[in-house]
Amino acid sequence: MKAFLIKVLFFTTLLLIGAFAVDFTLEKGLRKSRAGDFSDWNDIFDSNINSDVIVLGNSRAPCGFSPQILDSVLCVNSYNLGMVAHPFSMQYVRFKVFEKYNKKPRVIIQNIDFFTLAQGHPMHKEQFLPYLHEDLLKNELKKMGVS
Repeated sequence: MKAFLIKVLFFTTLLLIGAFAVDFTLEKGLRKSRAGDFSDWNDIFDSNINSDVIVLGNSRAPCGFSPQILDSVLCVNSYNLGMVAHPFSMQYVRFKVFEKYNKKPRVIIQNIDFFTLAQGHPMHKEQFLPYLHEDLLKNELKKMGVS
């Protein structure tokens, strides 16, 4: 019986080490990704956004506010942090995380519509996986019922 328990403990230890290694590798890989939503989150956490103008909002923000046009017309450096299908609470958390790692912008443009104030669950939940160490983000996801 003792030999069996030792083998089970050894096997469980190997599985845990393997799981942590896979998790570490995936997280590091996603933190380098420029695909989809990871690009904006990586820019935020890597302190790559030092813009004068920040655009926030739901899916209408990325569609309705072009940083290239804002930059050329207003002679500023702008960045669009709009989040597709996310309520204001998640947009605000994104801004708070942005503020923690990047310089404060001079102007914030907040796109507001009917869906901004609606309650809902975040879409594309996989975009948050590499950043769950951030308490602000983790707590908001818990409030929204995302496990």
